[in-house]
Amino acid sequence: MPNNGIEKATIITIAQKGNMADTRMRNDSIIATARRHPSMIPVCSVHPMDGVDALTEMQRVHELGVQIIKLHPNSQRFDVSAPEVDAIAKKAGELKMILLFDSYSPTDAGEIGKLVILAATNPAARFILAHTGLVNFPQLLMIEGLKKYPWFQNNIWFDVSAIAPILGDSPFREQLVWTIRKIGVGQFMFGSDFPLFDPAESIKGVHDMGFTLEEEKKIFYTNACRLLGIKP
Repeated sequence: MPNNGIEKATIITIAQKGNMADTRMRNDSIIATARRHPSMIPVCSVHPMDGVDALTEMQRVHELGVQIIKLHPNSQRFDVSAPEVDAIAKKAGELKMILLFDSYSPTDAGEIGKLVILAATNPAARFILAHTGLVNFPQLLMIEGLKKYPWFQNNIWFDVSAIAPILGDSPFREQLVWTIRKIGVGQFMFGSDFPLFDPAESIKGVHDMGFTLEEEKKIFYTNACRLLGIKP
């Protein structure tokens, strides 16, 4: 982190189905690490298909100060449109928690639509869609349509992990930057996707996208501070 000018970073785990003892152990380890190192922000996890146990674990880690729950439809092998996922979103709304979703599926072409609808129908919860849909990022323009409706709470944020180093200097760069600006730079945050990408590589990817200095400040810092209630 110091070598790349990073002041705060998330530390993330991903729960596996059917083993609540392991889930609690992983979450407790994340929380303990963040307490030892104040520069770390704990991101705990549950598996939606663990039902009531998952909701109970969300309540437990919330009481320990955790703000963010990680869900990964690919590695956890669940469908975003499942009722159990909606129950997680409703619980997150009740607790004022943030759900961090992986937002790229190589097997479910409709996943981005499902994620946006999940967020729109759970306005009390807040969502971060990691990777900004990756190669499917144009689908996120559906949010522009939702903004026309007064009931839409604009409760979706994005991180540019993976997509910045992959597409930042690609022929798709202009389309990606246009899409980000259309949705609103104020909804986007930096993410490294470490260890798959080195933080320096991800930072360079953002620089390659050609944002203004003010836009970069929002992406690298102030948007996350606003979402997480961190004093800049």
